[in-house]
Amino acid sequence: MDEPGPDEPDWNYRDQEAWAELPDSRCGRPGEQSPLDLRGFPENSVWLPMEEVGHVVRLGPINRTVWPRYPIVWNYTWPMVQVALEDGSAGPQAQLLSPYNESTRVTFFKTDYYLQGVRFASPSEHQLDGVSYDMEAQYLHRARDGQVLVAAALLRVGLVPDNAFVEQLWAGLGRLGGGSGPATLVVPNPFYSGLPADRSLFAFNGSLTRPPCTTEVVWLVFRQPILVSRRQRDDFRQRLQDSQGDRLRMETTSPKGVIEPWTGPA
Repeated sequence: MDEPGPDEPDWNYRDQEAWAELPDSRCGRPGEQSPLDLRGFPENSVWLPMEEVGHVVRLGPINRTVWPRYPIVWNYTWPMVQVALEDGSAGPQAQLLSPYNESTRVTFFKTDYYLQGVRFASPSEHQLDGVSYDMEAQYLHRARDGQVLVAAALLRVGLVPDNAFVEQLWAGLGRLGGGSGPATLVVPNPFYSGLPADRSLFAFNGSLTRPPCTTEVVWLVFRQPILVSRRQRDDFRQRLQDSQGDRLRMETTSPKGVIEPWTGPA
């Protein structure tokens, strides 16, 4: 995914101003950076009807005469996929293995982007109308030419049972840290059970949200949050706190919309 490799500069969330000084960094450049506080839909926005047929979900068309193709299409082959779960520079992340990372794709205005993996943040990095969420799932896609698209689903704690998709990913967390490398496991395809039922979204150009903050990234942020249990949220935060230390996003107060603040270690 976009995490620093072994030869790349180190960074942490405590000193984000230093990100701009890292080699080849594009962090902190005005007008280019994500995440954003997404507010309402502008007056010229277009509502796209959703259609689901088998393993395909389509938004659109806007006008079949003017625009013969569907603007956004999610398509997958297998409802279960194999992933490698590992600790990245900012926490656990799951990377799809072949052939699943070559057959799970979103087509955005005629370009195919293939799902490579999923990572999480807590609290959410994006906001909706000034409101933060307990967590955010970010699905990283790449086109054949290297162009990046990230689809983000906001996760909110509710009085609900454990989210089945999240729980199967979490089940592999206990296998990490044993010195045997990434944990390989089979989980539901994110396009099958990891995205909101309502696919209405914000689409915009931005950047990766962690160094080197690469720009010209397409973002799709879903408006409808996904509900997770309090235990799932807390288990993820504890995992980060135990393994990542000062890489954590440190919050001194609870962002609006987040049920409980996360101040991290004292």
